Amino acid sequence: STDEEPHGWILRTDGRVAGRAMMYLPLEEGSQRVQVRVEILPEFRRRGIGTIALAFLEDRAREHGRGILQAWTEHTPRSGAVLPARTGFGEVPRDAAVEMLTRAGYALEQVYRISTLDLTQPLDAIEPLRAQALAAARGYRYVSWMAPTPDEWIDDYAWMKSRMSTDAPSGDT
Repeated sequence: STDEEPHGWILRTDGRVAGRAMMYLPLEEGSQRVQVRVEILPEFRRRGIGTIALAFLEDRAREHGRGILQAWTEHTPRSGAVLPARTGFGEVPRDAAVEMLTRAGYALEQVYRISTLDLTQPLDAIEPLRAQALAAARGYRYVSWMAPTPDEWIDDYAWMKSRMSTDAPSGDT
């Protein structure tokens, strides 16, 4: 990537890999942000390894002059306690990753949702959705290409990419 500098560490305990810690430093001039991520294998969770790794990442972020730390976690749907986002939209299960970040003082600002479609199941519900999408898409057309971007689309593509970094919500920060 040319817009961020990735850093990664393998976490070991007793000679075994227990997880990984990652830090992504945006290269944008004046950026105060850093994205941190700690992933612990299930058999090593709730031993304090993640907490130590998170503190390590926070120290590295400070060394790089970053004061806004953002974390990314992945969750699968499950029943039980949840943590609602401060924005009021979305929630995540109170799993080991959420509990670790909450104890460390992090707050859930927003939820990034990904939808899936199981293509192994009957697709009866798809046709009405497709019809709705087609009706809403009037006036649009689909354009695709393989790199490099064709000359006729360079300005539009650059504008779109610039807006993605400024228009995307990022919670309270």
